[in-house]
Parts: sequence; C-alpha cells; structure tokens
Amino acid sequence: GLIVIVLAIIVFVIWVGAHTALSALKQIEAGHVGVVYEFGEIVGLKGDGLQFISPWQEIKTESIRTQQHTFTNVRSFSAEGLDVFASVTVDYRVDRESVLLLYKLVGWFDILIEPRISQFLKAAVVRYEADEVMANSEEIESRLREALGADLEGYRIAVESLEISEWNMKRR
Repeated sequence: GLIVIVLAIIVFVIWVGAHTALSALKQIEAGHVGVVYEFGEIVGLKGDGLQFISPWQEIKTESIRTQQHTFTNVRSFSAEGLDVFASVTVDYRVDRESVLLLYKLVGWFDILIEPRISQFLKAAVVRYEADEVMANSEEIESRLREALGADLEGYRIAVESLEISEWNMKRR
C-alpha cells in the first residue's frame, strides 16, 4: 500500500511539473511580439518564436507587420460649413521597440491614430469649398498623409500609405 501511495505522489508531482512547464511555453508568430504581463502590469517584451514565461505571467501578442485599417464616416467640414464625410484607409507599421512604450503610455491603435485622422482631415478639408473638395482630394490626401506621418513618427509608427475614398457631403 505504501508503494502505491508513493508512486501516486511521484506521478502527481511529475504531472503538475510537466503541466506547469508546458503552460509556460508560448509560441509567438513571426512578425509579432509578445507583451508580457505580470499581475496585470506590463513587465517586458518577447520576440517571435518559442518563448518561456513564468507560470504567473501572461502574454498578449501584437503584429509588427504592415497593417491596414479603414476608418469610415470620418467627419470634417468645408469652408462654408457643409459636413464632409470620408472613409480613410491607412497602411501602417509599428516599430518593434516602440510596442512596449505604446502599451505603457497611450494604450493602442484606436487611442492614438483615430483622433488624429479626424483632426488632420478637418484641417485639410476646411480650406476648400464643398464643390472643390473632390477636385482637390489628392492634395487633401497628401496633406493628411504628411501630417499623420510626422505626428506618429515620434511614436515610431510608420504611415506607409493612406487613401481617402467615399466622399459624402451634407448640409447642417
């Protein structure tokens, strides 16, 4: 009876140890980084590949590849006060080393980029009368791309391309 109890304890200890060791191994895809949390606090960054973390830690992965996001119905207004709505598609890439800083200081994408799209689109569109907006859409797009790129450069986010589509105008 004692041998069975000892064997059961040994099997249990091996099973718990193996389970703990295997749960501490995390696979991070190529082109991604892992943000390491310990008790809800960000404590580090892991690269791609098979990574080991402590059992009490968890990982959230983020892509550092070029990503695309479309913002629909971004509101601005023309020189005479007409509401102008547009869809803006942005291709961007986050620098690996800035992921940790972005998580700690500002949160993530929607907190940082979405308000800037709206702000810079308003600044570019308000220069034109409503009937001139479509004719000057390339210049508006260029101004928006330059302003957004310059602003996000400080966060080490590269704006690789930007396109404005689906212009709509409405009277107030």
